[in-house]
Amino acid sequence: MQVEFLSPYQGQLSALPHQAPLACGNAVALAFCAELSQHLMRDAQYRQYPELVALGFWLRDASIKQWFEMPGGLCKPLGTVLHITPNNVDSMFVYSWICALLMGNHNIVRVSNSDNPVKQQLIAAINGLLVQPQFAELASRNVFVSYARESDVSARLSLLADARVLWGGDASVMAIRALPAKARCRDISFADRWSAALIDANGLQASQLDQLAQALWRDSQPHGQMACSSPRVLFWLGDEQHQPALWDKLAALAAQQDDGLTRANNQLVNQQLLAATGKGQALYRGRIAVSSILAVDEQALDWFCGDGVFYLLPLTQLQDITRHLDEKIQTLSYMGCERDRLLDLLRDPAVRGVDRLVPIGQALDFAPLWDGYDLLSQLCRQVRYV
Repeated sequence: MQVEFLSPYQGQLSALPHQAPLACGNAVALAFCAELSQHLMRDAQYRQYPELVALGFWLRDASIKQWFEMPGGLCKPLGTVLHITPNNVDSMFVYSWICALLMGNHNIVRVSNSDNPVKQQLIAAINGLLVQPQFAELASRNVFVSYARESDVSARLSLLADARVLWGGDASVMAIRALPAKARCRDISFADRWSAALIDANGLQASQLDQLAQALWRDSQPHGQMACSSPRVLFWLGDEQHQPALWDKLAALAAQQDDGLTRANNQLVNQQLLAATGKGQALYRGRIAVSSILAVDEQALDWFCGDGVFYLLPLTQLQDITRHLDEKIQTLSYMGCERDRLLDLLRDPAVRGVDRLVPIGQALDFAPLWDGYDLLSQLCRQVRYV
């Protein structure tokens, strides 16, 4: 196999399935999470990467106690879990890996072969812990690898897997699922999704715009706005008088990041495509680009390039949002609207989408219940007894 071992540096795939699994909720995995959290939050070199700081915060003892709950009954590890992770979200591979790790599984994590500093820093941090004697049990049961997408390595690794966690576009996920695997291998697929934010502007005050802009940018800035849970569409209900001021505040926040000609060109092309096809009209272009659309269009979503692009879709009444919530919408974040009103709408069986409903500013907060999957339950074997 043409495989580059990223962590541990002396990793061995052939020996992995022969290692005895650890227990679900094992102490060494919990200790590793605590150490990695402290490392990412304490070391100044990670502060320039908000994705890594957020990961460190998620791995804190207090945080894990909130979201880590053992499934009921007798739980056993599945065995070996193969993670095929996305190219567009540099730190996402750690989240599914941590869930599988806590359930006692062996793990093979394929990360992208793209060269980016977030991935490099994260792999280095993991390596720095796995070489420590207290984590030797984890070092012998977990490998992070990289290899060319067009190689046959995924096919060979699939034969080792008792579960496959697949992140990527629809075509990529389907290609991996078509590879032969064990008869009882579980596939957990995170395919193409898009997300939106709902702003109920009825009663919105000018004094709230700074808070709204900061929360919206917190959901948009990491990963170049290409994470599946980052808002691409802004549903706007009610008074539009505050829109220009909100765009200016978002643009000011975006201007604090590195600017570039590629971003500006991509935004311009996006708005020109929407205008030329009658799918949208440019409303604002500075450091961000806002276009008004009449419907959530599949082609318009394909043209989405991230990095400060927003599609604005006005609503006359809240009920109108339901016809835009197709099966591919993952996260709906909201501000100015009561959560219970939205839950009443989502209870309608005709609404095929939305797996997460969170306040604006929390769209990227990962939890083991993701895309409708309970990862902790999916990544273990539950024994029924009477």
